[in-house]
Amino acid sequence: MKPRRSTHRSPARFLGRMSEGAKPAPFPGFVEPCGPTPRQHPPSGDGWLHEIKHDGYRFQAHVREGAVALYTSGGNDWTLRMPTIAASVGAVPVNNVILDGELVAVDAKGNAVFYELPSELKARVKAKLVYYAFDLLHLDGFDLRGADLVDRKRVLEALLADAKGMQLIKYVEHIAGNGEAVLDHACKLGLEGIVSKRADAPYRSGKRPEWIKTNCAVA
Repeated sequence: MKPRRSTHRSPARFLGRMSEGAKPAPFPGFVEPCGPTPRQHPPSGDGWLHEIKHDGYRFQAHVREGAVALYTSGGNDWTLRMPTIAASVGAVPVNNVILDGELVAVDAKGNAVFYELPSELKARVKAKLVYYAFDLLHLDGFDLRGADLVDRKRVLEALLADAKGMQLIKYVEHIAGNGEAVLDHACKLGLEGIVSKRADAPYRSGKRPEWIKTNCAVA
C-alpha cells in the first residue's frame, strides 16, 4: 500500500543514526519479533523500564520507500485489513522505518477492549483501532537493533512526536523503578499487566530474558 506522503522528514532520523550501536544497513524486511519471558513477579532494581501490557495483537509496521506493510507476529501481511492504521503509518515523516507494537481496539474512553478486536478487523470502517508503538528497529538506512532500548525509545518518541495530527499511532510510555509498584498500580486500574525490559538491551528475535511479562491474574 502506497499512500500520499509528506515531503517533510523528521529530525529523529539523525538521532537514530547517532545512537551507539546503530549501523548502516539495507532494509531487512520482516524481523522475527522479540518476545517476553513470562514470570510471576516483575524484576526489581535499577536498569529496568516497565510498560503497560496492552491487550491486543502484536504487529510490525513497515514503510519502505513510501510503501506501507503491516505484519502479524508470524509474518503474515495484513495491510489491506487495516487501511486506517496503514494510512497513519504512511504519514510518519521518514522514507524507511520498522516499528514494533500492539494493535488494540479501544472504546470511546480510550480503554482497550480485546473482545472487540476481531470484529473491528472484519469491519469496513476500523475507527476503533489504535497502534501502540513500543520499539524502533530500522530508520532511514540504519539498523537500530544493536542500540540500547532506552535509546531506541528516545528516537521513537521523537519520531512520533514529529508526526503531527496522528491519532491512531501512540507512543508507549515507560516507568523506571520498582516493578512491583508499577504492576500493583496497573492491576488496580484493571489492566492486563506489565512488560519489563532492560534499558540497555539490544533488540534480539525470539523469547528473551531481557523482556519479562507479568500478568495481574498471576501476580
